Amino acid sequence: MSRARAISVQEITGKFKELETPELGHDINLTLVLSNGMPSDKTITVNFNANVTGYTRRIMRNFMKQSVSISMASKEEKEIPFKIPYSKYIQRLLDDKVVEVTALCKWDDTGKVLISKIITLKTPSLNIKVLGDAVINNPLSAEITFTNPLNEPLSDCRVLAEGSGLIKQQIEKKISLKPKEKTTVTIEFKPYMRGSKQLNVVVFCTKTFTLKDFLIIVVKKS
Repeated sequence: MSRARAISVQEITGKFKELETPELGHDINLTLVLSNGMPSDKTITVNFNANVTGYTRRIMRNFMKQSVSISMASKEEKEIPFKIPYSKYIQRLLDDKVVEVTALCKWDDTGKVLISKIITLKTPSLNIKVLGDAVINNPLSAEITFTNPLNEPLSDCRVLAEGSGLIKQQIEKKISLKPKEKTTVTIEFKPYMRGSKQLNVVVFCTKTFTLKDFLIIVVKKS
C-alpha cells in the first residue's frame, strides 16, 4: 500500500512589521522581514509602493515608490527598512487616514510574491465638553480641545459645530496653531428643542487633516 508523503513548501515569504505605532505628523517606519526557504541562494528585487486609500479601498493613489535588490542565502532571514517621510503623505491623505504599503518581491525569471500592509494613522483626540446644564432656550457653552500633531504651524484651521435642536445655523471659528500646540475653542449656542440631541464638531485644516467627533446632549425643559 502506498502512503502519501508530506512535501515541505520551499519558497520566499515575508511580512511587514511596524517599529512603532504610526502617528499623523510623523514618519512611518516599517521593516519588511523576508525569509528564503529555497534550497539555493537568491537575488531578490523588492519594489515598494505606498498608496493613500480609505477603509473601503475604492480609491488608491500612489505617492511613493522605492526599489532595492538584496542577496539571500538559503534559509536566511533578512530585515529591510522602509521609511515613508511625513512630507510624502501629509498632503495626500484621505479623511480615513489610511496608507497601504506593498512590496512586490521578484527572483529568477518567474518567482514573485506580493506582501502588503494596511496602516491607519493614529490621530489626536478631539474632546468636547459642555459647560453647565442644557436647558431649552437658555445659553449654553461647550469647549472643544485638540492638539496640532504636526511639527509645523497651521494657519488655516476651521472649527465647525452643528446639531439639530441645538444650533440653528452652523457655527464656524477660524484659528491658527503653533507646532504641537494644544488649544481650546469655546462655542456658545441656545438649544431650541428638548430631548437627546447630538452636537457634531469638525476641525478642518485645509490640505492637512480633519478631526471629527460628537457629543450627545440631553436638553431639559425650562
